[in-house]
Amino acid sequence: GNHISRTNILIVQRVSWTMRTHIFKLYIICLFLSFVNLSHGSCVAEKFMTNDADKFDSNGATGAIPSFGPLDGYENSDCLWVIEPRPFIEEDEQNATIADQITLIFEQFTLLEGSKIEVYSRSNGNRGTLLATHKGTGSETIPDIGRYDVEQLEVLFKPSKSGPSGFGFRVSYQGGKCFSTTAIRSTNGTFTNGNGGALYSVRQNCLFLITSNNSFVTVSIWFPSFDLESNYDFLYVYDGDNTSAPLLLIQTGTNQTRNTTSTGSSLLINFVTDKTITQTGFVCSYKFNNQGCLKYKELSSYPAVPFAGVTQTRKAQCSWLIPGNTRANFIALYFVELSLMDSDEILVYSYKGQPSDSDTDAYELELKGLLPTTNFTPPANPLRVINSSRELVLSIKGPVRVLPSPVITQDLFLGVEFMKMGKESSFVSVYHAGECIYTVTLTGLTGSFQDGSGDSVYDPLLRCRWVIAPDSDRIKQIRLVFNYFDVEEDFDTMSIYAGPTLLDPLIATYDKNETIDSITSSSSVLLVVFSTDFSIQFQGFNISWETIEYDPFEINYVDWGDVIAIVLLSITAVLILLSLVLLFIVYKYRTRPVISFSSPLFCYIIIIAGIVGYVSVLLWFGEENQLLCILRIWWLGLIFTLIMSCLLAKTFRINRIFNSKSFKIRIISNIFLLRIVAFFLIIEIVILVLWTAIETPTSDVETDDISNGHRYCDYEIAFFAVYLGYKGLLILCAVYLAISTRNVESEFNEAGLIGLVVYNILLSTLIIVPLIYFIPEDNTDAQTIIRVVATQVVITLTLGILFIPKLFVLFIKQKKNTNNFSMRPVSIPETSAYSVGY
Repeated sequence: GNHISRTNILIVQRVSWTMRTHIFKLYIICLFLSFVNLSHGSCVAEKFMTNDADKFDSNGATGAIPSFGPLDGYENSDCLWVIEPRPFIEEDEQNATIADQITLIFEQFTLLEGSKIEVYSRSNGNRGTLLATHKGTGSETIPDIGRYDVEQLEVLFKPSKSGPSGFGFRVSYQGGKCFSTTAIRSTNGTFTNGNGGALYSVRQNCLFLITSNNSFVTVSIWFPSFDLESNYDFLYVYDGDNTSAPLLLIQTGTNQTRNTTSTGSSLLINFVTDKTITQTGFVCSYKFNNQGCLKYKELSSYPAVPFAGVTQTRKAQCSWLIPGNTRANFIALYFVELSLMDSDEILVYSYKGQPSDSDTDAYELELKGLLPTTNFTPPANPLRVINSSRELVLSIKGPVRVLPSPVITQDLFLGVEFMKMGKESSFVSVYHAGECIYTVTLTGLTGSFQDGSGDSVYDPLLRCRWVIAPDSDRIKQIRLVFNYFDVEEDFDTMSIYAGPTLLDPLIATYDKNETIDSITSSSSVLLVVFSTDFSIQFQGFNISWETIEYDPFEINYVDWGDVIAIVLLSITAVLILLSLVLLFIVYKYRTRPVISFSSPLFCYIIIIAGIVGYVSVLLWFGEENQLLCILRIWWLGLIFTLIMSCLLAKTFRINRIFNSKSFKIRIISNIFLLRIVAFFLIIEIVILVLWTAIETPTSDVETDDISNGHRYCDYEIAFFAVYLGYKGLLILCAVYLAISTRNVESEFNEAGLIGLVVYNILLSTLIIVPLIYFIPEDNTDAQTIIRVVATQVVITLTLGILFIPKLFVLFIKQKKNTNNFSMRPVSIPETSAYSVGY
């Protein structure tokens, strides 16, 4: 039995050792497999992140910091994280101005080329638009912090292949309502860091602005509960509405309940946390303290600020100085509320001045004339103002409740004085200093305008109007192109009207951030009105405009092929032909006394001048231009002067022969008379040269209606008066010589004919000029007919008066006009010794 027992024991021991060996080998294999599996990080296909702030990485780790280790590479499979932060409890819903936002902060980011992370919006369980893409480069590159105004995000990791150890990413996020500025304006209350009693988030930078519209109050705060990570998370309190204001308090750690009070009506709290440990945060209580009406206060140069004259005291004298800012080219003062009792008064002054020589960026105060009128003690630090003189621009005396019109000035400062004798009087005013104010009229055919802020956010409390009224009568429509448009939804508004006033039809209203392509009006004038409230401001807008004109403008004129032109030119051709016949007759019968006594040479010149005058009617057809305007005054002026100077020369010779008392014998030759003609022509040419060189006539367009117009010659009035005056002088000389030779024998005397010529010219002028004046200039057909017919009539009557009597003598009384004609004795004065040279 012992032998069997010992043998059995040995067998059992061997089996035991064999099992131990296999178990050990199996353990080694499992350990190896575990090591291989851990050599690459592993993430789940889809993971939901519901904390308000959390962290995750490519290893698949989430949650608290201890769960994170070194990045161990990643597998070649897509991973998705859905970030859905739980909603927060509303602490001050009425006064809070907080939008939903999720912030992504990449702490580590080392991906292979081809690998990438895509960030999408998410709504109702569905993937939305692509918001960002971060691509791997093979080395560590940390993307910028991403802030997305959405309630849910999807972070999709798409590797190109498995990444080695040390590769991967780690990202933290925070979601909630503490992300920018919370404006708090109720008279008192309590607020927290925004996490609804839970631990606050990491990497926060939150601003809480406690502010009042009443400039006579201060703000007091205290902390019933305060628990921050000591020396890492901080709360900063500023005595104003921005972080450039004086720092009143810095708090960290726990149990800090120190009371703090501002010096003005605004107080800013800045809550900043680091990237690691968080605590429960803080609870802050606040209240406004009514100071009443200050004796003297310089208001902020912030572009738009309200202030109020409200005090519980019965008697008070309050003063405010409103400075412009570096961007302002005006200051505007609006009264929002007004209630003055008897004997109460508000005075508004405008201050003028220049920068001091010592510093062009700052202004020095000259107290005289700038400070309140009575019982005033200057402040310790005089205001930065000007060497100034003031002007009263508005006086309001009680009792009154009607709001006055806005006060708008381009001076550098406005002063407001409130003298109160009764307890119930008060007012609330808003001032604005900036680039956008009241009404701006834009007259260009194209251009652009914006809210006045440049690259900054627009100003609060704007009331801006732009009237787009292009300086053209041909504008049919105006198109507005929105380059960008970003305003606070429901509170800041742009309205567009089809006309210059608010009574015109409303085209459109926009009150939120949206993409607007363009608007085309049905009118030639637009009014754009932009209004903002006091609290939140955005980027604003930039708008371009362009004009749409009516169809191409048509110039009316009489063309060469028109019926009127053909008829008038045909008549002119007949008159030129008759003038050529007359010239031939005069030349053929030049030796007959009736012709020879009239100086045949000058008769030729007069007839040729008439023919050239007929040709001048060509200048009245076709579209007018500057050259035609110049040719008309030259052509007609020289023709008139040539005809009149020839008549003067002929009459001058007759006058010298028959009225001279000199016994000296001289020959009055044609050469001498041609010099007289040349003298008058030279004067005419000098006038025309000076006119053309100094005040060159131009051809301008005058609009008849939307699609039609006509051209006209614009002549300078002074030269035109000289031009006509010289013609009048020639006529007077002709009249004088005609009167002087009226008693000369008829064979030599043309005084009556010259008189008729002058009468013809004067009568034609008296008839034609009124017709040209009273017939509308846009009636180009009538205007052309009058001018052409007037030219034809004056020249035809002049030639007819001068030569029809001669033709009558030649062909009707031929017996008296033969070459052997026996002329009756002519009585020539005995004192005359002149001989006539023909």
